[in-house]
Amino acid sequence: MVKWTMLAILTVFATLAGAQSIPLACDQYFRAAEACTRNLMSVYERTNPKEVQDIKNALKALNEGRVQIRKQIAEQGGDAVAQKCAGEQFVVPMMNLINGLVVPLQFSRSLNSSCQRAMGEIRLPPGM
Repeated sequence: MVKWTMLAILTVFATLAGAQSIPLACDQYFRAAEACTRNLMSVYERTNPKEVQDIKNALKALNEGRVQIRKQIAEQGGDAVAQKCAGEQFVVPMMNLINGLVVPLQFSRSLNSSCQRAMGEIRLPPGM
């Protein structure tokens, strides 16, 4: 599951063609994915230590995604990047990623307030 998470993160960034502020349309997903990944890492440190390094790698991939978004903002402008982050090619994989993190947390009754709050702050574009 963790390897799928890392692959999903990298795939999302590849769909976006490209040290500025990340548009909220993008950042809301990064914040939720990071909070929920940290939540999962905390649980796995106690229950599945062999997977912790994969989760740490997923956090690094999220940080790299933010770097890529900033590069795209410099090249294309914030409005163009925000539009892409509100598009189906970004939203669907990011929501799948977040859902993939949250489901095991919910089943183990380990979903913390940081993850819940970050997920609650996501505003999906109309029609999604």
